[in-house]
Formats: sequence, structure tokens, C-alpha cells
Amino acid sequence: MKLNAGNVIWIACEVQPGPFPDERKVRLSSSLKEWIGFVPVSYLQDPILEGETKIRVLIVDVQDDRFSAKIPGEGIGSSLFGDLISEAQLFGTVPT
Repeated sequence: MKLNAGNVIWIACEVQPGPFPDERKVRLSSSLKEWIGFVPVSYLQDPILEGETKIRVLIVDVQDDRFSAKIPGEGIGSSLFGDLISEAQLFGTVPT
């Protein structure tokens, strides 16, 4: 898959209840980085209260086989997350 800055992709995440009804605590994990923060439910592929789903993120940089993405919401630490391009799924595509 060819990724460019500006693409919107899905990334797998773990979800737990957040402090507000329309917000979830989300954890993203890769071999490169971990991200934990609070995101609006509208960015989740499935609006679950707890479990595993995917989150919609914006690619901000692509270098070789890696990407950096801006995560919506409030991160504990950085608002950016990085992973391998092979782990990304373009928004709007259906996995085969």
C-alpha cells in the first residue's frame, strides 16, 4: 500500500470507558511506539464501550516503511503515533 501525508487510515486499538459518555480511553501499541489518550467515540470504527476496534487517524509523515499519524483527542504525552506501513488500512477500504 502507498501511504502519503494527508491519508486517513484505520489503526487497531484497545478501548476502555472514558470520563464522558462520548469519549473513550484508547491505547495504540506498535513495535515503534505506544499511545494512550482520550478520543471522541465518533473516531472509532465500532462505538464500543470496551474491547478492541480501530481508530481513524491522519497520516502526517511517511519515511521509508514507517508512518507518523496524528491521533484525534487528547494524548497523555504526544499526539503522534508511529507504526509500520504494513499495519495501516486506508479509511474506506474493506479488508480482504
